[in-house]
Amino acid sequence: MKKLAFTTASILALTVAAASAVTLTDLDTNADGSADFGEVRAVAPTISQEEYNSIDTDGSNGWDDTEFGMAAEMLLKHLPESSGPAIKLDLGSVDTNADGSADMGEVLAVSPTVTEAEFNMVDADGSGGWDEIEMTGTAMMLLAKGQLMTEGDGVVSLGTLDSNGDGSADIGEVLAVSPTVSQAEFNMVDTDGSAGWDEPEMTGQAQMLLARK
Repeated sequence: MKKLAFTTASILALTVAAASAVTLTDLDTNADGSADFGEVRAVAPTISQEEYNSIDTDGSNGWDDTEFGMAAEMLLKHLPESSGPAIKLDLGSVDTNADGSADMGEVLAVSPTVTEAEFNMVDADGSGGWDEIEMTGTAMMLLAKGQLMTEGDGVVSLGTLDSNGDGSADIGEVLAVSPTVSQAEFNMVDTDGSAGWDEPEMTGQAQMLLARK
């Protein structure tokens, strides 16, 4: 099984997709290469000028691609609720014993594919549990990538994608349902490198991408 590459861009894309499937292109309605305050407010109406400015580090009055990479946490606070599948991304949903942090067992109960190395990467203070501060975009992406999804409202089944009935969904079949999925995103879900999403890969990560129409 190939190793996933956790780049800043992939973490951002998946984190924001969980909330609303917003990309910089979605925000940049005038296609000038950056998102000004008005364009951001059109998608995230409760964001303040001060918050916007904290991301606009070069003072250009527009978030460029680099700055958008720092905006995931802020956007998650201000975006309207997603209409896609319900994916557990908050600490309260993971912390089943309500002790204020999510230990390895609690994380695995939500996302069984998280490795010890990945868990420790998020557990920056070495406490053995993810606390509220550590529930960043990286943690959310890890929770979503292997979350077991059950049939229900907003959940896309493999059968829906697999139009040729061969037991997996290739990039063409995925694009027929969600045309904005990139090859890189498809490959992140296709963890076995088979060029098709099989049943075990139809997890939270796949559902987030499919919810992005």
